[in-house]
Amino acid sequence: MVACAFHALMEITQHANRSSRELIMASAMYRCVSGLSDRLPPSVSAISIVSSHTNAVWASTGKLVTLQFTSSEPLLLTGGSPSSVAFKTPTSDNVVRGVAFVSGSLYRATFTVGSASPFLDPTADGLLSFVLTAKDLAGNSVTATTAGSGSVTVGT
Repeated sequence: MVACAFHALMEITQHANRSSRELIMASAMYRCVSGLSDRLPPSVSAISIVSSHTNAVWASTGKLVTLQFTSSEPLLLTGGSPSSVAFKTPTSDNVVRGVAFVSGSLYRATFTVGSASPFLDPTADGLLSFVLTAKDLAGNSVTATTAGSGSVTVGT
C-alpha cells in the first residue's frame, strides 16, 4: 500500500493542472485500493520533431530541436531510470536528454545544436534520428524510434 501511495503522489506532483491532478489521484488510488497492478507499458503517439530554424526541417548552430509526443499515462521524469530521448546523426554519438512534462498528456525533449556536447557539433551533418524511451510510474517502458511527424537535418 505504501508503494501505491508513493506512485500516486508521484503522478500528482508531475501534473500542474489541478483537475488533472485530481483525476490522476483518483485513478492511482483506485488501483491501490482495488489491488490492480500496472503491468502494461505506456503507449506514445503524435510524435513530432522540429527545429527553431526558419525552415523547421533544418538545424544549424544555436537552433533548438524539439521532440514532442503524447503518452497514454503519466511518465517517470526523475529518479531511477527516467524517460529519455537519445538523438543522433549518422556521423555523431548519441546525446541523451530528459523528457519534460508539458501539460495533459503532452511531453517534450529538447537540445540546442552546437552546445555542450561533441554530438551537437553542427559539422555532424545528417538526418537526425532518435530513440525515445518512455517509462511509466510503475516502471513499465516502451521504446519508440524515428517515426512520426517531421524530420530534422543537422548541418552547417
